Amino acid sequence: MADGISFDTNIDLSPLLSALSEDQERHVTAVLTEKVGNDCNQYCPQDSGDLMRSIIKDVSAGVVRWPLDYAVYPFNASHVRKHPNPLAQPHWPLYAAGLHMDQWVDLGNRTIMAGFRD
Repeated sequence: MADGISFDTNIDLSPLLSALSEDQERHVTAVLTEKVGNDCNQYCPQDSGDLMRSIIKDVSAGVVRWPLDYAVYPFNASHVRKHPNPLAQPHWPLYAAGLHMDQWVDLGNRTIMAGFRD
């Protein structure tokens, strides 16, 4: 039986992250996980809304999850209903990454640079 889907929000900022303290690195991970989760969820298929509401943003691990067993079905579908969410996409986390990755990297870099000023 399926256990939902997970999306690892690991965005390679390693050259800059290596200079951060553990607290600063945790902060960057939390900021990015929150943003990635919000961006991904706007493309999540929505029938009853349960799947969208099921999102778990594990900011300590940098993972976004939709833990419902049936999440794999719309994720692996070739198409999804666009009503009531006209932005809905199959493989919605990957779709969001394709659209927003540059923004996520920019946010990560800005958050890191702000940490150096603190």
